[in-house]
Amino acid sequence: MIGLGLSAKASSFLPILGPWLLATTLASAKTVDPPAREEDQTTQTLDSFESCRRSALDLLKREQGGKRRFTAALNACRENFPGADLYVTCKKQALQAAKAENTKPDQMISQCKRYLIAASFGPSQPFPVFTEREQAFFAGIGLNRPQALKNLSPPNFNCSKLKKARADAAKASYLLIGNHPGVFAAFAGVDPKELATTLGVKKAGKSGVSVEKLGMLYGDPRKDIATLYFASAPCFFKADTGKTYSGLSAYYLLDPADAAVTPYFGIAYYRKDQKTISTAKLVDQLQRTLGDGFQIYNRGDHVTFVAANELTEIDEEKDPKNLCRVPRRHQFLGIVHAYRDKPASPEYLILANVKNLCEFGDRVSKKFAPEL
Repeated sequence: MIGLGLSAKASSFLPILGPWLLATTLASAKTVDPPAREEDQTTQTLDSFESCRRSALDLLKREQGGKRRFTAALNACRENFPGADLYVTCKKQALQAAKAENTKPDQMISQCKRYLIAASFGPSQPFPVFTEREQAFFAGIGLNRPQALKNLSPPNFNCSKLKKARADAAKASYLLIGNHPGVFAAFAGVDPKELATTLGVKKAGKSGVSVEKLGMLYGDPRKDIATLYFASAPCFFKADTGKTYSGLSAYYLLDPADAAVTPYFGIAYYRKDQKTISTAKLVDQLQRTLGDGFQIYNRGDHVTFVAANELTEIDEEKDPKNLCRVPRRHQFLGIVHAYRDKPASPEYLILANVKNLCEFGDRVSKKFAPEL
């Protein structure tokens, strides 16, 4: 199958709070003070975010009926510079809270800067994941909102492969989490034989069937073993990865009809010789970051899942599947692979936004088969 073995085929933020509660909430964002060069990086991130917001506002002012484009552009700013977005929102609310309490806002605003640091990313940070209020950020970018491909410009990432895959489906990837097509909105309840005809499957083969504008289908959709993988493509980290990482990528689901992409998951590859973080500490930090209710599920001596519910369906490559089956119990899923010959050292970490995957499947299936 097309698991991440790895196969070659392959906002609502803080409410208005009093000073004490605001500071308490911000404590979860606290990180080790960064070196000066990372302070410079966060300042640059804030400047870039403000420039992005001004460009979005220009759209609203220049164009009649430009509200939809303004909203899309602003959402792109939030996804591309999430630390700055969290900081600006927090600072605004800190000023409001200080005014209501008749106190000075300096200390609270200083605490807000923790968001800017924690949700941004530097290669010296051994853990590239940050979460806040059911939103996830990976290596300084958001994994939350669909956006127009033309607005996609995550800092420190090169998205040329993603843009090529948008124009040429042969350059797309099909990987990680598959689902039976019947779990999605437009296909649910459709007679299995009719579904097979609609998807153009005459005879299921192990090599899979490419379904135009939808993805790659393995197995017979008339049976439970069928698995559909949507087209996706990565953006690659192009900045210095430091001594801890050998690479980072963020994958996006492709919707060619709308020229839109949906963030799907982030993957961080660790150097085999790095001593910054162990597999056990990486798993523990991932569980704590994803929050209450997330449990650790070991799948052998080198694979660990961190999920809100046990993963009961697994594909041939031991990756989870059918996470979009109703009831949908998963929003995020974390996976940590250790090196087989050195299990104390992590090989890679994955953070997948399963909710985005499932909602993408619902949207695309409706467009694919509007008559159903």
